[in-house]
Order: sequence, then C-alpha cells, then structure tokens
Amino acid sequence: MDNELFYRIKKDLCQWDPVDLVTITSKHEYDIECKAIASELQPGMGVFQIATIIRDVLMKHFGDILPANKKEFKNTSFPKAADGEFSRRCISMARDVRAYV
Repeated sequence: MDNELFYRIKKDLCQWDPVDLVTITSKHEYDIECKAIASELQPGMGVFQIATIIRDVLMKHFGDILPANKKEFKNTSFPKAADGEFSRRCISMARDVRAYV
C-alpha cells in the first residue's frame, strides 16, 4: 500500500469524521477503514468508482451508525450527489484522493 495514498485518505476521513469518532478518541480511529479503502483502489479508477469503494467500506464498518438516509444504503450504483449528504461527502473525498491512486 502506498503511504501517501493512505495518509491522504486518513486526512480526508478524519476531517470528515462521518461517525464523530475523532472528536471522542484519536486520529488513529479510522486506520482500519483507511487501509481497507486504499487496498481496493486501482490506478485509473474514476471519481465515482473511488466514491463507491469509500461508501461501501464505511457502510460495512459503520452502517448501523452512519448518518445517511435509507436511499444511500440501498443504492447499488455509483453514489450521486442527489442521494444525500453522505454520498456527497464520499464523492468529495474521492475527488481529493484520486490524484494519489
């Protein structure tokens, strides 16, 4: 795994803090999820492919406590901004991370 990619994912995920873990624990709280996301990314992936990986990893690890609407959880296609705030954040994070893939 590319350390630069891992740290970029970690930086973005900690800034977003989708389940408010960093505010009550440490910046290492999302390391497992960051590694899972980084391990699935492949060169040449587009923003929406990356956003889908981010969404799927976070839903797998935090699905029961994520602040997302039901549409975002049941969606099997790429995340869309119209789906809700959670999907918008996945897309935004994917845009930031893409240059490091």
